[in-house]
Amino acid sequence: MSQDLDLSLRTLWAAAPTSIVQWATGRPHIRLLQRGETQLPSLRRDLDTVALVEDPEHGPFVFHLEGEGSMEAEDLRRFAAYAALLHQNYALPVQTFVLLMERHSRLPDDHRVFWGDRLLSFHAVKLLRLYEIPAAELLEHPALRPLVALGRHPQVQHLAEARRRIEQERPENWRDMLAVLYVTTAKVFSPGVYRAILFSEAIMESPVFLEILKMGEDRGMERGMERGREQGREQGREQGREQLAREQLSTTLSMRFPGLEQRIPCESLSTDQAIALFRVALTATSEQQVLDAVPA
Repeated sequence: MSQDLDLSLRTLWAAAPTSIVQWATGRPHIRLLQRGETQLPSLRRDLDTVALVEDPEHGPFVFHLEGEGSMEAEDLRRFAAYAALLHQNYALPVQTFVLLMERHSRLPDDHRVFWGDRLLSFHAVKLLRLYEIPAAELLEHPALRPLVALGRHPQVQHLAEARRRIEQERPENWRDMLAVLYVTTAKVFSPGVYRAILFSEAIMESPVFLEILKMGEDRGMERGMERGREQGREQGREQGREQLAREQLSTTLSMRFPGLEQRIPCESLSTDQAIALFRVALTATSEQQVLDAVPA
C-alpha cells in the first residue's frame, strides 16, 4: 500500500476510532476502551491501528486494523508475528482486520493463522474488501466518507456528496478529512474531475495534505499544486481564486449538463457567483435547476 493511503487510514483512525471499530467488526455495541501502542520495536514495525475494545457478549480483545493494497498468503505470517507480540503485551485475543484498498486478493475473507505447525487460537484475520463496497454505502459511515472513491462504482455525485457532508458536519479535523478524500479520489478519477469537484483552500491548509505533498507520492497532484502556486504568484491570490472557481463550474457543467456549457457565461461571473452556481450544479437533477440559479 502506498504511503499516502497508509497516512489516509491513520488519519481516519485518529478522527473516529470508535466508528471504525464498529464498522470493521460489524458489531455496533463494541466499546473502545483505549488506543494501543502501535510500535513494535522488536520487529521494527509501526502498525496502522491498535486498540483495546470490549464486546458485550465475548469480552475484551485487541483490535488491529491494517490497510493494504493487496494480500498474499505470506502476509498472513507477518500478521501472525504482529499478533503474537500484541497477545504477549496485552494477554488478550487479537483480531486483525485488513482493509484492502487497491487490488483484488484471491484469499478467502476469514483466516485462522498458523505459526509453524501450531494454530494461533488467539488470532484471526478478516479481509474488508473496500473496492467491493458500494460507494453510496460508504457515504453513510462518517469515518469512511473520505474513501468513497475507492469503493465500488464511485461517481461524481458521490464525491460531491462526501464533500458536502464533511463540510456540513464539520468534525474537528474536517480539513484533514477533505484532504483524504482528495488524495484517494486522485487514484481513481482524472485530475480534471477531482480538482473541479473537490479542490479548496481548506484542503491546502490540511497538515495531512501537506505531508502527502512532502512525501511526493502523488506526483501528478504535486505538479498541479505547483502550477496553481505559479498562477497565484503571477495573477495574485484573489485572481487565482476567481479563475479556479470558474474552472470548477465549467468542468462540472461539461460533465453533468453539457448542453449548458455554452449557455452560461462562466467567465463573466464573480468568484462568489461562480462558487454558488458550482454548488448548485453538483447536486442539481435537471438543467432548469441550474438555469434558475444563474445570476440575473
